[in-house]
Amino acid sequence: MRDTATSCMVVDALIIAMVFAAIIAVPGNNEKGIPNFRHETLFEVFVIADAAALFSSSASLLLFVRILTSRYAEEDFIKALPKSLLLGLITLIFSIATMLVASSSALIMLIDAVPGPKVMPRKSTVIPVAILVAFPIIFFIWSQSHLLIDVLLSTYCPTILCY
Repeated sequence: MRDTATSCMVVDALIIAMVFAAIIAVPGNNEKGIPNFRHETLFEVFVIADAAALFSSSASLLLFVRILTSRYAEEDFIKALPKSLLLGLITLIFSIATMLVASSSALIMLIDAVPGPKVMPRKSTVIPVAILVAFPIIFFIWSQSHLLIDVLLSTYCPTILCY
């Protein structure tokens, strides 16, 4: 559990650094530092997804720190630590998904930005980006599914009924 928490903390720290940098370097700033796309729907998607990624990754990081700094009593291994691990993994998956949504919306804004009043995302841009964004999310869920299922069953399911 400590090794899993430590590995997930590294991923969380990288996500926090990336989404924080994306907040500071907002796509499409003018000379005054005001985003050119601030009235666009894609920009709103970027801001909401980036904020969600930052806050969920921070929450996930704190959950993994809680695992590493717990007292490791016997009763903690039955409920508290598995619940923290499960919630930490779920918030990590959510932060990865929202980070990829924020990155893809920024990418679409930059690809489809033309001089003029509106950004008009094209299907030829949105569909390939959406497909490429889905791959890392699906792969991470697939790679962590055994751990998620084991922790879920061991925490919330009576041992006689589930095994």
